[in-house]
Amino acid sequence: MKYSQSKAWRGYFAVCPTVFNDDFSLDLSGQRELTKWYIEQGMHGIVVAGTCGEWTSLSTQERIKLFETVKAEIELQSCESKKMILIACCSALTAKEASNFAKVAQTLGYDAIMLSAPPYVVPTDDEVETFFARVAQASDLPIIVYNWPLGTGIDISISLLERLCELESIVAIKNSTTDIAKFSQIAAQFQERLQVFGILPGKEGITIMQNFGGDGCIGAMGVLGKFQPGFFEAFWRGDLDIAQSYGRKDQILMQELLQGFTGKYGNAIATFKYLLELRGLPAGSVREPLLGLADDAKLKIKQVVSENRLFDDI
Repeated sequence: MKYSQSKAWRGYFAVCPTVFNDDFSLDLSGQRELTKWYIEQGMHGIVVAGTCGEWTSLSTQERIKLFETVKAEIELQSCESKKMILIACCSALTAKEASNFAKVAQTLGYDAIMLSAPPYVVPTDDEVETFFARVAQASDLPIIVYNWPLGTGIDISISLLERLCELESIVAIKNSTTDIAKFSQIAAQFQERLQVFGILPGKEGITIMQNFGGDGCIGAMGVLGKFQPGFFEAFWRGDLDIAQSYGRKDQILMQELLQGFTGKYGNAIATFKYLLELRGLPAGSVREPLLGLADDAKLKIKQVVSENRLFDDI
């Protein structure tokens, strides 16, 4: 897929959790129910087995089963989901592993893969470029570069991103850097070559899109439902009052429940899963080494949701 064909990729893409049973096996029925809810809420895309999907705790067979289950539910709901972009996260420690997942995703009919630099080993720029090139050769699917400094130990530089853009498969970036100035520079400098994701709903997100560009957010579990895609849709049609109202919910969530990319009351992934649980949706607990939330943490989170009416219509 050429970059020109991916220009419709914009808006809010939910990185869905992996739903577990009480014994920590895959809850595939719950996964299908959650996928249907994302479709009903108008998400512009779904990412399967990303960071919030706890890919590091999944076996190869489990990740493939997850890919299959979500794709099957999307097809079942095809009338409602025909415009939804379906992305398989293929991050792995080696290019061989990531390539195998990319091949599966292509066979299943996914729209793209998302890929970070290998975690833990802190690769050099040459090694990152080689890693992406190897995976790009494994399938015909377009690739979203996932810049995840907290998880990989490297913050992809502008010079490295220039090199990655030489690969025809690279069409977008999920930029989870904490350096706002660098994020804005990338949004402006690469807007004709990449779709840039990482815009958080809210005043700051509006300012970045107005002044530098940017295409959307690939966000954690879509816990606020329709308000998160609604923020971008309101911005696109020029209704900034509604965009700010929707974005305010996201800002409160980030400020009250998170510290950067980590949770205030426990692991961020466990926090987001509990928020889905409060909505009556299947999510299950987290797998070790992550730990579930303590009862007092759940109470504090529940109070934030209630006091700020985060799930209520505006």
